[in-house]
Amino acid sequence: MKSAIVEPVFNLKGSCMLKNILFLFVMVSPVCGAGENYVSGQITSLKGAGTNPAIRIGDRLVPGNCDGGTYGWLQFKGSTQEQQWLYSTALAMALSKKKVTVYTNNDGTSCKISNIQITSGLN
Repeated sequence: MKSAIVEPVFNLKGSCMLKNILFLFVMVSPVCGAGENYVSGQITSLKGAGTNPAIRIGDRLVPGNCDGGTYGWLQFKGSTQEQQWLYSTALAMALSKKKVTVYTNNDGTSCKISNIQITSGLN
């Protein structure tokens, strides 16, 4: 008796179609995101001007419940020392190209960061 050879419906080995689907998924997946009082993405700009340091995330993304101004700057909340700690963390994450989520006030005034959470690259 001859054994029947079953051909796979999709040959995934070396499949150009699978590669194209994966590429499309990666390109369409969101890199940055924003919510009511947070924004996620890579830090793209840092401003270390004296007593008013600030950062920008992605393409000027800001949370929905605060005002990032014309250029999307997110300032730091707290004392001068707390602002320096947050800025140091932001600088390290920007240089290492890590994704972060920053949490801000939600009272409609200028955006003030109270917390930075590292959301990629710790594994």
